[in-house]
Amino acid sequence: MNSQKPTDELPPVPDVLERLPEDLQEIYIEAVAFRGPIPPPSILAAYEKVIPRGADRLLTLAEREQQHRFELVKRAQLFGLISSLATTAGAVVIAIYGSPVVAGLLGSAGLLAGIASVLASIFGRDGD
Repeated sequence: MNSQKPTDELPPVPDVLERLPEDLQEIYIEAVAFRGPIPPPSILAAYEKVIPRGADRLLTLAEREQQHRFELVKRAQLFGLISSLATTAGAVVIAIYGSPVVAGLLGSAGLLAGIASVLASIFGRDGD
């Protein structure tokens, strides 16, 4: 892995650029980065200039995305609860009918699934 430290020195200019008139040799590059669904106000203002109601459309899109994520988390938590209860009920039934080892394994799996579901909802699963 290449671990170069950033410097203020510019790389050598290719010969092609040196042959251009001096007023055309200037290169301007700007990179803007932000984290999250909503860009900073300066970028929102730029969208508003280019696209009618662009800022409002971006905010509406971010609100819809957030609502969608909340719905997915609710469904995942409900599924985790139902599967945990089902495995626990299955373990009880199996234990009653005479196989405590299998019941213990199934009950442990249900308990671990429930704990994993709770931990995932507490700490989140950010992949973005």
